[in-house]
Amino acid sequence: MSRILYIDPWAGAAGDMLLSALLDLESSSAKDITEPRPLEELLLETVKRLGVGDVELVIERVTSKGIGALRLDVVDPCDGVVRGPAEAEAVVLAAELPEEVTRRSVDALRRLARVEATIHGIPVERVHFHELGAVDTLVDVVGGFALWHALGAPQVVCGPLPLGAGSVRIAHGLVGIPAPATLELCRGIPVRAGEERGEITTPTGALMVTELASAWGVLPSMVLEAVGYGAGHMDLEHGPNVMRVMLGAESGAATESSSREGRVEGVWLLETQLDDCAGERLAYVQSSLLEAGALDAWLRPVVMKKGRPGMEIAVLGTAQNQDELEGILIRESGTLGVRRRWVERQRVDRSWVEVDVEGVAVRVKVGWWHGEPVTVAAEYEDAAAAARRLGRSLESVMSAAAAAARALV
Repeated sequence: MSRILYIDPWAGAAGDMLLSALLDLESSSAKDITEPRPLEELLLETVKRLGVGDVELVIERVTSKGIGALRLDVVDPCDGVVRGPAEAEAVVLAAELPEEVTRRSVDALRRLARVEATIHGIPVERVHFHELGAVDTLVDVVGGFALWHALGAPQVVCGPLPLGAGSVRIAHGLVGIPAPATLELCRGIPVRAGEERGEITTPTGALMVTELASAWGVLPSMVLEAVGYGAGHMDLEHGPNVMRVMLGAESGAATESSSREGRVEGVWLLETQLDDCAGERLAYVQSSLLEAGALDAWLRPVVMKKGRPGMEIAVLGTAQNQDELEGILIRESGTLGVRRRWVERQRVDRSWVEVDVEGVAVRVKVGWWHGEPVTVAAEYEDAAAAARRLGRSLESVMSAAAAAARALV
């Protein structure tokens, strides 16, 4: 059964808040609060393996405006090194961590370095992480991936990210909130200002949630197992300064469950209109989008300005492939611009049933809504192969397969 980790960043995101919230999952799932804490021990061992000096992790339970949470402080009494990308990467590669943790940590640090280089207009090799922290950044990034990996590498979904407002002083002076690095790291994801003034989402927080999350939107349907709260260090005006995470099993994975419900999920809707594109080219664009992993892509006729007939291309994609899909639209269609909107879709849960049609196996997709099978449709490729083999019409095979599936579900 697939597992989901939902990040609920109602008060923003910081690397230490995410680590604390993940550690707090043990508190809500433990039967005995005195039993050992494997995640905490793992984090301590991970930091020790980094070999960045006598670093101490202070983990304490606090209350933020009535909400109990864990808070993490990284105490670095002697390291004091401001590392560049190459030095930080070398620390991770030498730490002998699980391969996936190492790979994702290195990828995240490289992305952070590219963002810093872009903002400052310098080559990547000249980047130094400044207030992002020599040790803090390494602990937040590597520790975050280590805990996620220890939880079984669940799919991560994150709510829209509040960034804050006002101004903050960085190594280069006073800048507006969100800080330039935070803003650059949040390209392509849903963000909002939020109710608070101040830097409520830090660059490291933005880095980690965007690296971990594969989907954005409201809480997906899941069988809830544990909840964790991680506290920040600011005193917010409008509410508790905590990040909440929820861990559970995807409810749609139980194919015989009587409590199936749909799932609301966030997706990117990309659209462009054309009045000078040949039909063959339009077909190629559509097929290219689907081959690149688009959730759906469609064409529809429109009447454009001055009464010119045209075609609209629309495509649905995730936060992960939105840039690639947008590039295909621009490169292959010749459009001068693409509209994009973050939308929510109600996704009907589905399962598969294999039925026998005169000795030939045909798969049938079943769509579920609140425990009721509302859609039953034979898979086209299976039905077409069966129709050719049996010498029957496609419609008769599809109807027979659907009827057999209805009898089963």
